[in-house]
Amino acid sequence: MAQLLLTAVNARQSLDLAFYQRPEYEEEDMQAASTLLDSVEDFYEHIPIGTDSEFLNVSPDYVFQSETLRAGIDRYVDIKLEEDPGFFDSVFESPLCTTMKESPWLQGNMNIVPLLLENGADPNDQG
Repeated sequence: MAQLLLTAVNARQSLDLAFYQRPEYEEEDMQAASTLLDSVEDFYEHIPIGTDSEFLNVSPDYVFQSETLRAGIDRYVDIKLEEDPGFFDSVFESPLCTTMKESPWLQGNMNIVPLLLENGADPNDQG
């Protein structure tokens, strides 16, 4: 598993590494992957919202949650929804919109749509 150096200076690169350059997680690796992503989430919750960087001008929660949906990490999304069905409700647009506008779609993106619907996502919410 890739090691992440989580600092504010390389936050974008760390996020990209965790989400987009990840290997496809095997079932036995999912616990380690979940722990890694939980650590990334914790890190992003503590980043101050700044005015210097466009990247940090949005809520750190939004960054983590939207990137999780966009990356198509379906098993991790399932874990977060089991813990809290409203976990992805704080993204600036509907979680379904965030997931569905990603192109090209990964298999994980297709798996996330029913997970969100089963956990109360409104398919008519265009916000």
